[in-house]
Amino acid sequence: MGWAVLPLHYIKPGGQCSCGDPHDGTGPTKLAANSVGKHPFQQLVPHGVHDATVDTARITEWFTSVPQANIGIATGAASGIDVLDVDPRNGGDDTLAVLEQTRGKLPETAIALTGGGGFHYLFRHDGSRLRSPGRGIDVKSSGGYIVVEPSTHVSGGTYAWEGSADPTDGQMIADAPTWLRAPAVAVVTGAHISGAGHLDAQRIADLRAALEHLAADEYQTWISVGQALHSTEAPEAFEIWDTWSRGAPNYDGSTSAKWRTFRANGPLHVESIFVWARDAGWTGETARVAVPASNVIPFVAPPAQHPLDDATPSHLLRLPGVLGTVVDLYNRTAPKPQPQFAVQAALALGSVVLGRRWKTTRDNWSAMYFVNVAKSAAGKEHPRTVIESILEAAQLSHLIGGSGYTSTGAVFSALYHQPSHIAIIDELGDLLGNAQAQGNFHKRESVTELVKCWGLLNGSLRPQAYSTMSMKPSQRSEAMRRVIHRPSLCMLGMTTPKTFYQSLTEQSIEGGFLNRLLIVESSIGRQMSRDADPLEVPDSIIEWCQAVRDGTQGNLTGLDIAPDQVPTPRIVDFDAAAVAALKEYERECMASMDALEAEGLSELEGRSREKAMRTALIIAVSDSVTVPRVRKEHADWAISYVRHYTRQTIEAVRKHMHGSQFAQWRAAVLEVVRRGGMRGLTERELAKNCRTYAGLEPRVRKAVTDSLRAENLLDWVNLGKGASGRGKERTAWLATREDEDAA
Repeated sequence: MGWAVLPLHYIKPGGQCSCGDPHDGTGPTKLAANSVGKHPFQQLVPHGVHDATVDTARITEWFTSVPQANIGIATGAASGIDVLDVDPRNGGDDTLAVLEQTRGKLPETAIALTGGGGFHYLFRHDGSRLRSPGRGIDVKSSGGYIVVEPSTHVSGGTYAWEGSADPTDGQMIADAPTWLRAPAVAVVTGAHISGAGHLDAQRIADLRAALEHLAADEYQTWISVGQALHSTEAPEAFEIWDTWSRGAPNYDGSTSAKWRTFRANGPLHVESIFVWARDAGWTGETARVAVPASNVIPFVAPPAQHPLDDATPSHLLRLPGVLGTVVDLYNRTAPKPQPQFAVQAALALGSVVLGRRWKTTRDNWSAMYFVNVAKSAAGKEHPRTVIESILEAAQLSHLIGGSGYTSTGAVFSALYHQPSHIAIIDELGDLLGNAQAQGNFHKRESVTELVKCWGLLNGSLRPQAYSTMSMKPSQRSEAMRRVIHRPSLCMLGMTTPKTFYQSLTEQSIEGGFLNRLLIVESSIGRQMSRDADPLEVPDSIIEWCQAVRDGTQGNLTGLDIAPDQVPTPRIVDFDAAAVAALKEYERECMASMDALEAEGLSELEGRSREKAMRTALIIAVSDSVTVPRVRKEHADWAISYVRHYTRQTIEAVRKHMHGSQFAQWRAAVLEVVRRGGMRGLTERELAKNCRTYAGLEPRVRKAVTDSLRAENLLDWVNLGKGASGRGKERTAWLATREDEDAA
C-alpha cells in the first residue's frame, strides 16, 4: 500500500498496556486511559510517529522483535492519506448522519472499523487541510496516525477493515468532499514556480508544448511524466497527462488507475518535464496565453496591502530523527511561534554538531549558512536560545562562536580558536549592507572570506600573507605554521525583510555569497508573546549530540581536534536511489539556471545541489547515528526543502533587488503599460511606446513580462471586440494592480 508503518504498544492478557504504565495520568509518563495499547512502542520508535517508515527491512525487524505489537499507520504526507475519525461514543455517528443529509454523502472509499466501535474513513492526502466538521469527529493528517487490523483494543474488540471497503482487497482511496476542506490558502505562482495545487493557463500551455517532444509510448517516460505532473497537486494535472497519453499507439485507458498509485511528495517535480523536453530538442517556445478580461481586475488605485500567505508544504515543517525532537522543543518553547524557523534552527544545530566529524562518500560536509527573514517583533530570536541551550546542556559550548565578523582576520582567528563553530548573527542584513558600502573594505573582505570558507570544508584555510620583516624568527615561524584543516563554520543569520533586501545588488549575487545562503522568509508578522513551555532539553537530544561528536560523558565531551591537525571523519554513503534523485535535481538546477540567465539570477541556483547534499547528510545522521546512510527519503526531503526556499528567494530577489538592470527593465515596461490604461497595449504597441522593451531580445522580453505576471502586476488579456462587436478581438497587456514597493 506504500503506507508508513510504526509499532504500537499492545494489550496484555490482563488488559494492561505492554508499556507498564497505569494509564491513569499518575504514572511516570502520565499517559491517559484512552491511549492503552495505542501509543508508539518507545524502545523501537523513540520519536514516535516521526519514525514511521515504508522500509520493509526495518518494519520486519520491529515486528520480529515484538510480534505482539499493534500496528500504526502514519497519516498525512507520510502515507498519502487523511482520515476522518468518527467516534459514536461522542455522538460522531449522529453528526455524520446530519452532515450527509445536508451536505452530501461521503464518497466510496476505504473504511476501517476501530476496536472501540468507531469508523475511520480514508481520503487521499493532497496537501489541503481537512477540518473536523462537528462533535465526535476528528481529522488525522500529518503528524498523526491510526491503529489498523489486526490490532487489539483494550475493550476486547479488534481493528478490522470494513468488508466491502477493504483497501487491501482493491478499494480505492477517494478524494475528500469539498465540505470537509478548510478554506483554501492563496498561492503565489510565477514563471518558475509550479502550481502547488494550481496551474495557470500559461503554465498549462508550457507543459503541453514541452510534452509534444516526449514519447508517451515509452513506459518509463510515461510514468515519470505522470509522477512529475502529480507533484503539482493541481486538478488540471491528470487531464494534461491523460491527453498526452492518448497520443501513444499503445494507450489502453489505464491512466486513471495508475494516477491513483502516485504518492504525495513523490520523487519527481514538474520542472523535470521541461528538462527532459529541452534534452529532446524543445527550444522553450510557447504561445502566450491570454486570460479573459472578466478574470482581470485592472489597476485603478492601490489596494489594501495583505501579507503573502505562507504556502510551505507541511512535510517541510518536520524533520526525521532526533532533529525532529528539536523542532518539537522549539515549537513548544517559542514565545512567538515560527514553525519554519524551528526547522532552520534544528538543521543549524545538526550542521555545527556534525562539523569536522562527518562527511559523505562524495566529500559533502555539514557546514551551512542559514538565514531567517521576518519582521521585527515576529519571533526571530528563539533560534539562538534553543541552539545555545542544547549545546550547553550537551557540554558542547565550545561550538558556540561569536556574533559576527569584522574582517578577514576575524574570520580566520575565530576558526583557528574554534575550528568548528556556529556564528549566530542578529542582523545579517546590516553585515551585507556595510559590505556593499563604499570604503568599508574590511566588511567586504569578511564576506569574501565567508564565501571561501563555505567551499573549503574538504581543504585548508590559511591566513592572508602580510610582511614578516619586522617579526622575530619565532613569530615568523609561528605565522607560517598557522593553518586550519577542514574548517567548519556554520552560520545562522537573522534579519528583517527591509534591511536584507535593501542590501542586495547584482554584485551580491555575482560575488557568490547569496547562493550559499539557505534563506527562509516567514510571512508571520509581528506577534504578541504567549506563555510557552520552559526550555528543558530532553536527554535524547543531549545523548545524540554527544554521540555525534564521538565524545564520552564528562568534561572532555566532543572537544575539537586542533586546527592544524587533519580530522578523520566518519563516512556516510548514499544508496543508489538517493544518488539518482540528486542527479535528477542537478539537471533540474541547470535547466533553471539557463532559464534565469536573462534576468541575471542564474547564480542563485548554482549551489542548490550541494546544499541539498549537505542537508541530506545532516538528516541521515539525525535519523540514525549508529548506522547512518543517506537514503532516498532523506535526499527527497532535502531536495524539496532546498528547492522550495530557493524559489522563494528567487521571487523575493526579483521583487526587491536594487541596482539591477533587470529591475530597471521591469520598471520601464510597467510604467508604459500603466499609461495604456483600460485599453492596454498590444505587443506591437508596447514595443513602439517603450524603447527599452523594443531593444530587448525576445527571450529577455518574455522574462520581463513573465516576472511582472508572476507578481500580478500585469497580464496578457483578451479584451474582446469592443462595444461595436465588430472587427478582430483585441489582446493586450493590461496593468492589474499597484506595485507595493512603488506605492
